[in-house]
Amino acid sequence: MLPSDGLKTPRVDTETDGKVSILTLNAPPANVFSSAMIDALNTACRNLPEETAVLIITGAGQHSFSAGLSIVEQDQNSEEENRAFFLRLYGMLDMIYQLPFPVIAALNGYTLGGGFELALSSDIRIADETAVMGAVGVTLGLVFSTQRLARLVGYGRAKELLFTGRRLGAREAQQLGLVEYVVPAGTALSQARKLAAQIANQDPYNLQAIKKAVNQGLNLELNQGLEVERRYLFEMLKTDNYRQRIKKFVEKR
Repeated sequence: MLPSDGLKTPRVDTETDGKVSILTLNAPPANVFSSAMIDALNTACRNLPEETAVLIITGAGQHSFSAGLSIVEQDQNSEEENRAFFLRLYGMLDMIYQLPFPVIAALNGYTLGGGFELALSSDIRIADETAVMGAVGVTLGLVFSTQRLARLVGYGRAKELLFTGRRLGAREAQQLGLVEYVVPAGTALSQARKLAAQIANQDPYNLQAIKKAVNQGLNLELNQGLEVERRYLFEMLKTDNYRQRIKKFVEKR
């Protein structure tokens, strides 16, 4: 059974650990996307410390990363208000996708609908073995999650998931390529911290260039994508980071 919206005023908690920032969706038990939660996440992202090299997003409590949209709010809104809501939601998701540094989603519990799309907008997904996820828009009569999902798992599998709205366990999600890691219950965030610390040891400018190259090349022909890669590669050749790392490698031999 899906958790209810709950009555707690939503907020997004920010924690900083060196070059790693952690945003926690905090409106348990379901951490749903209300207008207030979208605003809170937007504000939190815009106010991240300048030294942030890696971002982790997770959900408060053990029940949900985010169980999706606030059904209560959707029911109370007019059609015009719901259109405005979804435009804000799309804007927030695109902002997460466009963040210059790597974003890791630590998935605990329900990851459905808008929460599922937030996970897909991240670069890497680490799922608690008890996580339940899915593109459930069809169960509410919505068209949602049709683009990022298809790019990750292929059109046939995406259509099956979108047409049925069925939910996936963490292991099946990993088999389909939706999550990169499945970890023991209660450890998604701690595992995300370890991975983030490893990534944060790399040069931030280099990380940003890699992310841009991958994202910009996704929808291009191979030769065009390789041209994007070459452009960023040549930028890296100019950097002190490249020279220093080459020198260290030579000195170790």
